[in-house]
This record gives sequence, C-alpha cells and structure tokens, in this order.
Amino acid sequence: GVEGGLMDQVRAWWQRVRGGDMGALPAVGGLVVLSLLFTVLSPFFLTERNFANLLNQAAPLVVLGMALVFVLLLGEIDLSAGVTGGVGMALFVVLASVWGIPWPIALLAGFGFGFLTGALIGFFVARVGIPSFVVTLGLFLGYQGLALVIIGPGGLFRIEVPELIALQNGNLPVWGGWVMLLIILAISAGT
Repeated sequence: GVEGGLMDQVRAWWQRVRGGDMGALPAVGGLVVLSLLFTVLSPFFLTERNFANLLNQAAPLVVLGMALVFVLLLGEIDLSAGVTGGVGMALFVVLASVWGIPWPIALLAGFGFGFLTGALIGFFVARVGIPSFVVTLGLFLGYQGLALVIIGPGGLFRIEVPELIALQNGNLPVWGGWVMLLIILAISAGT
C-alpha cells in the first residue's frame, strides 16, 4: 500500500511494527524459535526425511485450510469441514475394505459425499437463509454420529491398495517432479 522502492517498503513496515501492528511477526518468530529449539534437541530435525514426514502429515490439514479460505473470504464459516472429511474417509475405507468395492469407486463415493454435503450447506445458506454457523454446527454434531454408524462397533481397517500405499510412501521419479513443477507453473501463469 505504500509507494516507493524496497527501502520505503521496509521503513513503512518498521513504522507499522513500532506502532503496534505486529502482523505475522509473532508467528514467524515462534516458528524460528521452535525450529532452533528442535534443531538443538534432535539431530534428525533438519533432515530431508523429517521434512518429507512433516509435509506428509500436514497435507490433509493444508488442503482443508486452503478450501476453507474461500469460505472465510465470503464472510461465512464452516464448522463441519473436518468432520465431513472424516465421514468421507470412513465411507471410503468401509466401502473398499469391508464391502470389497474397487478403490476408485469407493474414493469417488467419499468425494461425492463431500460434494453433496457442500451442496446441502450451500442450499440452506443461500436459498433458505439459515446462517452458515447454524447449518454447519448441526452437521458437525450429526456427522460425528454418522461416522460412528459407518465405522460400526470399532476396530481397525487396513487399506492394502498398492496405488494408495505408493501415494503415501513412494516418491516420484526425478522427471515426474519436473513435470509436476511445469504443470504447477503453467496453472499459476494461467490464473
């Protein structure tokens, strides 16, 4: 928002910080302090395997967060997003492992459940006029019970699909990484 060169931008940022507008500074500072602490406490923290593991574990939350950004930008809220993902995954796992449905069809059923949930929320918010907080709170509470009904009395479900295990544990070949980079850059340039 400030005209001028790089030094003008830095000076304006420093003025905002001195005025009490910290922005992202506390979060970045906390990240730096925790990274230094974990580096001192464990020699494995700054390894490529640990970073791959952290990215692997954070991927579902990052995807969910990216989707919720659009909801928040519209001034709405979605309390049911996490549990909707959980019910979709429970549906996928039970269809694939218990009922023996081929995994691509079971995966489409899980995605379809999420799509229909979004359409249901959109209908009640946009057409009926119920606030998104109320609609998604109701689904949040109801879908927790639905997940228990789908899963059944409990137990562990193993998904032994080679393609899914390769997605979770495998690596792209080097040429595949470059192709993915080119695709991402092309999509970014097109938007």
